[in-house]
Amino acid sequence: MNITEREKFRMKYAFLMHLTWQVIEADEQILDEEVEYFAMLFPDKLQKVLQLEDEKERFDLYEKGVEKLPKLLSYDEKMDILDVLVGASVSDGFMEFREFGIIEAASKVLDIPQDEFMSRFDYFFLKRQVL
Repeated sequence: MNITEREKFRMKYAFLMHLTWQVIEADEQILDEEVEYFAMLFPDKLQKVLQLEDEKERFDLYEKGVEKLPKLLSYDEKMDILDVLVGASVSDGFMEFREFGIIEAASKVLDIPQDEFMSRFDYFFLKRQVL
């Protein structure tokens, strides 16, 4: 089955939306900063254009993405996903261990080797400290 670029893009965004919200919910408190981060990344207009407004359809695409995205996405696209998830985790000022667990699980789903995941993670936090 050949997947179009649009379908790949929709899967990627459904995957990213689902995991970003999981990261936000992980610490069992949803702060305004986290909601704003999510809304900035996934505005209603984008969801409408990508036809991701329906939760069931979005979840179905997420599940399809879990299976297909590891082979479809480039290394840089996978790392971009991790960056967004890390951004969600620190949007409230700190990263909680359950948030880290979701990000680590996402890296495994995307077939990112553990050493590369940790290297990217270190890079993200070193970059934040310098800024």
